[in-house]
Amino acid sequence: MDKLKEKVSTFVKGFIQGDWITKTSYVIMGAGSLFRKQFVRGITYLGLQIMILAYLFNSGFSRIAGLRHLGTQTQGQVFDEGRGIYIYTQGDNSMLFLLFGVLAIFIILALIGIYFLSVFNAIENQKMVENNQKLPSL
Repeated sequence: MDKLKEKVSTFVKGFIQGDWITKTSYVIMGAGSLFRKQFVRGITYLGLQIMILAYLFNSGFSRIAGLRHLGTQTQGQVFDEGRGIYIYTQGDNSMLFLLFGVLAIFIILALIGIYFLSVFNAIENQKMVENNQKLPSL
């Protein structure tokens, strides 16, 4: 519990006491690294943020909404008079609704974890700059 309080305290103090570069990384993942010339790390964080948000807005949020009902179309049977047989229509596959909905939730959890890594990295970089230490190149 103490570690959690320490992390929350570091997160809040990082924003309050941070310079503009650190504060920017609270909004744009990887900004702290990019502005401090850690291009590989910064582009990686930014790219992950863009890809995950694009997935969530394109289909992820609708997949999560699909968890509520796990499909609306039931399998049906319609008599085709021309052929004289019953034709069966496929219903929604509730297993896929469940699978993709849970996957979208895990992707959101991964985004939150990566976000905190990015912010704590920016805070650590600021501390290193203030102590005149050399930043890692990546």
